[in-house]
Amino acid sequence: MKKIAIYGKGGIGKSTIASNISAALTKKGNRVLQIGCDPKHDSTRLLLGGGQIPTVLESLRERGPDDLLLEDLIFNGYKGCSCVETGGPEPGVGCAGRGILSTFELLEKKGAISDDSYDVVIFDVLGDVVCGGFAVPLRSGNADAIYIVTSGEFMSLYASNNILKGVSNYDSGNPRVGGIICNLRGMEDELELVNKFSERIGVPVISTIPRSNSFRAAEREICPVNELDQELERTFSDLADHIMDQSEYFSPSPLDDINLESLLGKSDLKNPKRLSTKKDVERTDNSKGFTYRSKSMRNREPLSGCAYAGAINTLSQIRGSIALSHGPRSCSQISHQMILSSARRTFSFTGHIMRHMIDPHILSSDMSESVMIYGGSDNLEKAIEKATVDRPDCIFIVTTCASGIIGEDVLSVMENAKKKHDDIEFHLMNADGNISGDFMQGVIDSSIMVASEIVDWASIPEGRKVNLIGEKNIAMNHEHNFHFIKGILNALDLEVNCRFICNTTIDEIKGLNRAALNILAHRDYFGRALSDYFVNEHGLKFTKNPFPIGYNETVDLICELSKYFSADELAQPIISENRKRYEEYMSPLRGQLEGKRIMLVALSQSIDWIVETAKGLGMDIVKVGICDYSQEEGLASRYAHSLPLEMNYDPSKRKDDILDLEPDLVISNYSSVGLPNMASYSVIPLCPDIGFFTGVEMAYRWKNILSLPRTEGWKKDAYL
Repeated sequence: MKKIAIYGKGGIGKSTIASNISAALTKKGNRVLQIGCDPKHDSTRLLLGGGQIPTVLESLRERGPDDLLLEDLIFNGYKGCSCVETGGPEPGVGCAGRGILSTFELLEKKGAISDDSYDVVIFDVLGDVVCGGFAVPLRSGNADAIYIVTSGEFMSLYASNNILKGVSNYDSGNPRVGGIICNLRGMEDELELVNKFSERIGVPVISTIPRSNSFRAAEREICPVNELDQELERTFSDLADHIMDQSEYFSPSPLDDINLESLLGKSDLKNPKRLSTKKDVERTDNSKGFTYRSKSMRNREPLSGCAYAGAINTLSQIRGSIALSHGPRSCSQISHQMILSSARRTFSFTGHIMRHMIDPHILSSDMSESVMIYGGSDNLEKAIEKATVDRPDCIFIVTTCASGIIGEDVLSVMENAKKKHDDIEFHLMNADGNISGDFMQGVIDSSIMVASEIVDWASIPEGRKVNLIGEKNIAMNHEHNFHFIKGILNALDLEVNCRFICNTTIDEIKGLNRAALNILAHRDYFGRALSDYFVNEHGLKFTKNPFPIGYNETVDLICELSKYFSADELAQPIISENRKRYEEYMSPLRGQLEGKRIMLVALSQSIDWIVETAKGLGMDIVKVGICDYSQEEGLASRYAHSLPLEMNYDPSKRKDDILDLEPDLVISNYSSVGLPNMASYSVIPLCPDIGFFTGVEMAYRWKNILSLPRTEGWKKDAYL
């Protein structure tokens, strides 16, 4: 079986030429299958007498692949020529390229283009190689030979050159281009120009189709032209013989744009000037994170997670709302399980029940393969109607890779839903899976979307209210940390106004601007991105100190808050009482840990609470290695100048450093498997508990670890 693909610019006469080649081959006794790879599904019209046949994609949509037989897909045409039309979605929706992929998979599965049922299969493909789907016939194993239809018009030659670039991308030392078919349009010196193009790219013209009114007559009669014109019948008969007999193929050398222009005699090409104004340069689009990028996106590092997951995780924290995932069911299921798992772990370790995370309100539009092809507007509309049944305060529509790739017009669907349900807020988060970035980018973008579209920025700060910004929702201790900071605020006669965005409501978010001051949960990369946005775009005021880890940071935050809100008389008793307790805890530890050598290897984060504790106990810090981390960069430490510090630390050096420095204790954020038994090991959390005694609690763990044998007894069993 010989498989050939016919490509060319749209409107150049590909389908007419393909159909007449099929007709000529069929008259010669060949078993021919012509597959029209175009959503217009008009490739086989001349072979079918104008009849419309069900397309493969229509059949797939109605019945599914397992229920379809070949006779449901293949139809008899001119003199027994078999005809298939792939079809496609309505113009402007879905992804026709995905439809081509689905058609080929189905036809191969059913054995139509992979056995000896036919002598020749002809693929008549959409005008240009517009995407990977329409390039399927170019791929190895699908087409044995590729023919290019062109005229002497520049755009036709331009399209042909582009198609040959696509061929070059798929060829791996196996020439497959059979030649150029010149379909004359009546231009002056047209054939000479096509021949020049042919010579330059190294692919011969194998047939010249004259311009003839017989083609128009055949269109009216809806039949192959060989029924009406003997001269054209001979032309196509000769072309059919050439295609079947051809054994030598060519590797093209496509031209770059400048050489293609010069082929037409355009030697005085001018370089257009780029329009650049100050306004253009300064323009940003905060809603898509072009200004506030995640570390991985900014530095072009490997992505950790996807923006969709980050957005869903953030928006599901808003109680009374529904996060509607526009994409495959698996995306929403994975996100649902991630949030639920975080809630279950938190309950197991801390006893806190977070109902909004145990049952996150996430729905899916359930995009399947057919939805990818035909568009998912209907599915999304049905999902919105389902989401409105419980009358939520707000519905967030979050896009996945699938809807982003096919360019779904989600905004129009949402606007129609707004008109129908004017008592519900709707907001669109174009996360587009990992097209937009990683998990952190999704968190940043969704946070900025919520701030820009929901917060009432006309409201005025009132009373002694404080916002908490950027809590880590997936950390097991975020509720524990919230209750500590809330206790400190209450002791200072202050009130939590809004948790942005953590276990909160639409109304609380709307009133964000009513707080006089804001506290970052973490001054890490994400926290800095959020504070930069709020400061730069809305002029919010932030405390210098984030959620405090350890005694000194807690004292610093209390002092800062008491100064801002004139609450010094309330702050001093808190500090005095906890200073006394802190010393009571530290005193017995000094005798056991003083002089111990400690090595710290951490991902980029705050380490001052660890350093302060170690120094306060008289321990000897022999090494601090700060590793690269997708969620953070750099080091902000008041002790940086006095530490044996190594930035961008390579974790593979840890073993050699331990052997060289001989620490008593090695602490890090990750596993200590495979390290020397000469040291003891402890883990530090990425998101520590906050408060006065975080460092003390960690030090008691160090004391206990150092009192244990460095090699557990059971490990000696390996020597027996």
